[in-house]
Amino acid sequence: MTEQTLVYPPGSAIQFTSGEYSDYTCLACLVTLKTTNLPELAVRYAAQVRAQGDYLKIDGLPAFLITEGYAMAADVTTVHLGSYNRFDSEFGVPYP
Repeated sequence: MTEQTLVYPPGSAIQFTSGEYSDYTCLACLVTLKTTNLPELAVRYAAQVRAQGDYLKIDGLPAFLITEGYAMAADVTTVHLGSYNRFDSEFGVPYP
């Protein structure tokens, strides 16, 4: 994985994923509302969950960011362009 700063300015789009191989999944797509330092906020989230006596689940971080006012859910659509370097037929681009 490429090193990231994990600090995002307002207006940044972030896709949160987890897992590997067959359990890889997109958890949420958010847009930041203010400067968002993910390592600091992850520590705050974990402390809050543990203080409540709950089991820590990483998939709760996006909801925490929304609740704390750092981000809002993004309305995102996935568009599959095609396979094998060919557009799907819905695009109307003929393959020679």
